[in-house]
Order: sequence, then C-alpha cells, then structure tokens
Amino acid sequence: MKRAMVGAGMAWGKSPARGYDARMTANATLPPAAAAWLDKTLERHAESPADRIEPLAVEASTRLFFRVHAGATTRVLMCSPPATENNAAFVAVAELLARHGVGVPDILAHDVDAGLLLLTDLGSRHFGDLYAAGDAQRCLDAAEATLAQLRALPTDAVPDYTPARLSDELDICIDWLVRPTDSALPDALFEPAREGLLANAADQEQVFVHRDFHCRNLLLRADDSVGVVDFQDALIGPEHYDRASLLYDCYWRFDDDTIARHAPSESWRMERLAIQRQLKAVGIFARLASRDDKTTHLRYIDDVLACTISLCARQDSAPLRRLGEWLEATLAPNARRWVAARSC
Repeated sequence: MKRAMVGAGMAWGKSPARGYDARMTANATLPPAAAAWLDKTLERHAESPADRIEPLAVEASTRLFFRVHAGATTRVLMCSPPATENNAAFVAVAELLARHGVGVPDILAHDVDAGLLLLTDLGSRHFGDLYAAGDAQRCLDAAEATLAQLRALPTDAVPDYTPARLSDELDICIDWLVRPTDSALPDALFEPAREGLLANAADQEQVFVHRDFHCRNLLLRADDSVGVVDFQDALIGPEHYDRASLLYDCYWRFDDDTIARHAPSESWRMERLAIQRQLKAVGIFARLASRDDKTTHLRYIDDVLACTISLCARQDSAPLRRLGEWLEATLAPNARRWVAARSC
C-alpha cells in the first residue's frame, strides 16, 4: 500500500492525510425539511439568507454536515437522524465543554427531535491537513492545552467507560474482522491479552475522555487554539485514552521521536490503550463495509494492524506479545486478502 512520508509522520491509505473520500459527500443533498428549517432559523435569528450551501466531508456516522454561506458569515448545519444519533447528548456535552472553555462549536439553534442543529463554523484547518503540510508539532502543542482542559472536567458529567464496554469494543474486532476472515483466534491466546488491556485501563485515573481525539475531529483555529468536534460519545475513562487517540491516530502515523515528546512517563499505559483502541477501530472499519456498505475505511486496516503489531511486540507482557505474533502471522495477511476482495 502506498505511503507518503511527510515531516514527522505519514498518512495512511491512498487518500490525503485527512482521509476523506469524495464519494462520501458527492451525493449529499440537503433534505427539503432541513432546508425549510434552516430558512426559518436564519430569519428568526436575523441572519442573512443562505447564499450557498456546500456539503462537508463526513466520518462514519449517519449524520450530514453542510456549510451555510449567509452573507459574510458561515454556519454549519448538522442533520442528525434521531433514530441513530443521540442528539440530546450532543447538546448536553457541547454545553458542558463550552462552559469550561473547550473549543467546541456554539449551538445557535436546534430541534433535537427533528435532528437539526445550526452551529458556528470552526473552519476547515483539520489537523490531518496540517500534519501533511509539515505542521504537526504546532498541532500537537496546541492539543496539549485541550487535553488539560478535558482532564479538568467534572467526573460526574457523563457516564463511565466501564470495563464491560471496553471489552465489548474488543469483540467488535472479533465479530467483524476475525471471524469473517476465517482467522481462528484461540480463547487461550486472546483472553489473557484482553484481561491485561482491561486491567491497564482500570488501573489509571478516570477522567473525562473525548474518545475520538484524532486528526479528523480536531481543527486549528486562527488563534492557534483547538476546535473540537464529534464529542457526543464522551465518557469518564482512562487518563491516557485521548492521548493514545492523538498519538496513535488511525489515519496518521507519527515517528517515535514525535510520540516520545508527548508521551506520559509510563508510556506503556498509553500504548496498551492504543492497542485496545486500534483493535476496536479495525473492527469498526470492517463493520462499516459489511453492515453499512461503506468501504471508505477498508484501506486503513492494514496500516492500523501494523501499528498494533508493533505496539504489542514492545510490551512487557507475554500475552500481548503472543497476540501481536498472531496478528502478524494470521489476521494481517487474512485481512489483506479480505480487504482486497471487498475493494474490487
């Protein structure tokens, strides 16, 4: 798979570092009901009518985003189907983060039941684009301040990231990638590794975690502060989880020196969270293809598994090293063939 070395890291897959696929938004159109709500909302807030509406790139959810050009102002319209998205949680977490100074979009208007929200526009300088332009260090330095803000948030604000939930996330990989690729994984090999990963998460201080603190959800604003999106699934979880998301990004690979500059003193704790997170991620990428017919993330599976294998190999844990050896010998080649077949 083609890899482009850029500055302090590399983009994964064949697309630009941001990883967005034009096919993900090429056919996005504003639903008529959303257009009517937008017109009334802009009028009610004494804003200029929309001159132009452009679809924005989306990740793996069912939500759609549109940049609304209204006179000299831009807003973002989020169409978030209430049948599949927790819009009340989005509003509640956005308000919490805003009260504590985290750079989330302001909610200008919303109809939670209809799944329509009008937000301020954080811009388009995504971390992934800036990584590719050689500005990774600037982004990571800015992210440190946001990580500190998140860590300081009250721990009763959102639900707990329970061991059961962390374990269920590992099963996403089993159910959607291991089994479909006919990669037999003995319980005697996997369960001790699972137990070690869960113990590592439980042994850390539990703090507010965004849970998807990576280059697609972070933007650098004009004042070099960080804009944060896709925060609605935040939980109270292991203190190094968001740092693992940032430094072991599923869409960008940093070199070891860059990671070391931002790693905690007990870096192995962060690394084991990254292993759990990356196993979950490849399962989600496979599920998107098999269940939702979205193949846009398949190209990342091979590189994410390679990173997971490398992390397992360096652990002072025999179960994790054995898991890494199995990933390298069995799952990675089987997944490569499975992805190739699905990508045809």
